[in-house]
Amino acid sequence: MESLIILNYFTIFVSCFCMILLYASTLNPVFALKNCTFPAIFNFGDSNSDTGGLAAAAFITPTPPFGETFFHMPAGRFSDGRLIIDFMAKSVGLPYLSAYLDFFGTNSKHGANFATAASTIRLPKIIMPAKSGYSPFYLDVQYLQFVQFKIRSQIIRQKGGIYANLMPKRDYFPKALYTFDIGQNDLGEGFSSNMTIEEVNASVPDMVNKFSTNVKASPPTSTSTSPSLGQTTHLQLRRPNGIGTATTTHHHRRHQNSVSMLNTENKTNMDKSMLGDLDNLLEEDKLRMSSMIDQLQIRDRMYNSLVERCFNDCVDTFKHKSLQKQEETCVRRCVEKFLKHSMRVGMRFAELNQGAATQD
Repeated sequence: MESLIILNYFTIFVSCFCMILLYASTLNPVFALKNCTFPAIFNFGDSNSDTGGLAAAAFITPTPPFGETFFHMPAGRFSDGRLIIDFMAKSVGLPYLSAYLDFFGTNSKHGANFATAASTIRLPKIIMPAKSGYSPFYLDVQYLQFVQFKIRSQIIRQKGGIYANLMPKRDYFPKALYTFDIGQNDLGEGFSSNMTIEEVNASVPDMVNKFSTNVKASPPTSTSTSPSLGQTTHLQLRRPNGIGTATTTHHHRRHQNSVSMLNTENKTNMDKSMLGDLDNLLEEDKLRMSSMIDQLQIRDRMYNSLVERCFNDCVDTFKHKSLQKQEETCVRRCVEKFLKHSMRVGMRFAELNQGAATQD
């Protein structure tokens, strides 16, 4: 059950946050007495602060008892009432945040919520709708969504019309409150994939670094991605019962050629679109966005290579439309070996870099 005590707690919390922020930026305690005023809130995170993102993406729709104590119906939140982000918004006099992915009845004038349940800081190993999969909208993707939102919202405002007043003003962005609540699923994914405590501990610095990168980039200058077309084609590859191996090999090669052409065309179109949007950013943001796009494309190529390799090594018959037990075991081992090898290589490079820095 909700309580006014909780609401008062978050009012005090936000006021204290504002005091610390003002004191740190001005070094003048007089300003600490001023009340916080934020024209907008932009939130990033997982189920702790998802106000309807994952439900709008049609992966999982919350059902009762979710939402029963306040909204009296499911409201996109994985809670029986409101979330911390709801109390924070109310505490500073703003409406509840609309999910960025939710089209119906969305009003983004005072901010947007990029959080989705099951989101991670890093690219997850298993992505929805796969069983036990995590949200494709991990933190890097949420940042990219914010950048796109920031650019396109101003284009809509300039064009005018009925949607113009549903978008935040340009000067709202540097004055807004940016909130982050994410990271638990990264640890949970490690343990659920049978990683040892030592392996999970070794992955924490990378989580923190990626989290810090996005936090530093968000205020005040600016702030799952979904699988690429090639990846989706690979994942959806199916063969009806009774097709022979020779015919399958022939079609699989044609499929590979098609995927290669589609990936090239898709990458070219994406580069043109993204570069066009980057023209509206500051030079510092352009460099960071270009670097992030390059990293995402490298991950795409690595993922495609992994899918193709494990497919070729483990699937040699198409008499059944679903993976057989031995095929599924083979694919799991193939992926685990690849990920452990990649992790070990990354750790070894870090050791070498640290050694080189020590010698210098």
